[in-house]
Amino acid sequence: MRRLAFVLIPALCWFCVFGPNYALAQSADEVLKQVTRNRPQPDTLKTVYDLYLPQGDPNAASGEITIRETVYFRSPDRIRLNLSWPDREEVFLAAGIRTLVLVGDQAARTPWPQPFLLYRLLIESDPDEMQRLLSAFGFDLKTVTTATYHRQPVVIIGADAKESARSQVWFDRNEHRLVRLILAHPGETRVTDMILDGYRTYDHGIQWPGTIQVQTDDQPASELTLRQLTVNPKIDQEDLDLETLSRTVAAPPESETESSDDPELEHIRKQMKWLENKLK
Repeated sequence: MRRLAFVLIPALCWFCVFGPNYALAQSADEVLKQVTRNRPQPDTLKTVYDLYLPQGDPNAASGEITIRETVYFRSPDRIRLNLSWPDREEVFLAAGIRTLVLVGDQAARTPWPQPFLLYRLLIESDPDEMQRLLSAFGFDLKTVTTATYHRQPVVIIGADAKESARSQVWFDRNEHRLVRLILAHPGETRVTDMILDGYRTYDHGIQWPGTIQVQTDDQPASELTLRQLTVNPKIDQEDLDLETLSRTVAAPPESETESSDDPELEHIRKQMKWLENKLK
């Protein structure tokens, strides 16, 4: 009996110290399959957020609602993001990881902005596609760790929790919800940290965060508050067709001048005016 005790007691101590993390060791593939299991996939989705600028921002007083962010999604990978400022409208269109940005009278290709990755991670129901998204943004899919966050166990893909300068995505281990996304910008020292909270369940079982806090480096954090979520709204296909708009709206040439005598420039301006009216 004593010999058995000498064997069992050290084994029990080892399990108490190392057992939980060892037992929870998973691959990124296994984690993402858990995250997307039974996740509903709507045909379309519309969310409306109010974006509060942080204190000290020159564009607004503290706490003032200055930006309305409206996001339209159509399965499987079309997204339109409208940022409505008091004095201007900015529109981003994404198809997969290709993006067209429309700002004022400009139209140009641009790197895929982080809001699109965040949106896709919230709604994607295919674990293989989610892996491809993370790979495209430089996440290390071979690194999977566990931690405690706000007293809840989380699993982290991409880095250890202490490696704040590496891209990583956090899911809580109980509900498999996205709770944090840290995105290191390639070729830059900037790091954007997004924290998601206030989840609610909507029509068709859609689970969505009520607040998203966004902070870049040591700058003050801004916060988005969900005002509206609509499942399967009617969205015109052409409004989310990147290729159609790419052909319709040409980027102004680099050597453009402000002269109204330039017929090519005037033609581009007319095209942009048509698109602005179309998007309103």
